[in-house]
Amino acid sequence: MNDANMSDAQATRGTVSEGLPVPSEAVREPLPIPPDHADIGAEQKQPSSAGGAGGDLDTKTDFTSFAHKYIRDYINLADQKATFFFTGATALLAFLYNKDVSTRWLKPVMNWNILDTIAFVAMVALAVGAFLSLLVVIPRTPGSRRGFLFWEAIAEYETGRQYADELWLLSPPSLFQVKAEHCFDLAKVCRRKYRMLRCALWTGAVGLAGALFVFLFL
Repeated sequence: MNDANMSDAQATRGTVSEGLPVPSEAVREPLPIPPDHADIGAEQKQPSSAGGAGGDLDTKTDFTSFAHKYIRDYINLADQKATFFFTGATALLAFLYNKDVSTRWLKPVMNWNILDTIAFVAMVALAVGAFLSLLVVIPRTPGSRRGFLFWEAIAEYETGRQYADELWLLSPPSLFQVKAEHCFDLAKVCRRKYRMLRCALWTGAVGLAGALFVFLFL
């Protein structure tokens, strides 16, 4: 009895399984395999094109260009101030000379009075200030070693083709480094100019004050 029931059940299951065919696509195509957790982490850590090395280089290059222009503008401003001061100091010296102020101290020092001393200090201070302002304008750049940006360093090459060939071999990071180094050289030049300009302005201020005092008692 039991064997007969088991045989009937197996026959029923066989009939049902034969009546429900399996799609061929499910047999031919394998089921998708989920990616490993390590692969997912690696994909998430990959940098995008916007924040990669190229983007960083562009940002650094833009900043270096801004710094380069900023320093050059300050150098031009120092030269303009020095030129203006040199013109004013020499004009005031010429005016004092035409007023015969120099004759007040062109005599033995023992015969000087307070006005003669102030006239001497005023004219000497104006002359020193004019000389210092002239030193501001005179270019004081680093040595003429061979380079890619400073004009005197470029002139160290034998030919223009040699300079162009060596420049062509530089990578973008190397070009950024060349410009950054030139910014450093320009900053040192700018610092020396403004130190000299400050000395010229303070010296000229003493000369101007002395000249005004002399004018009051002429």
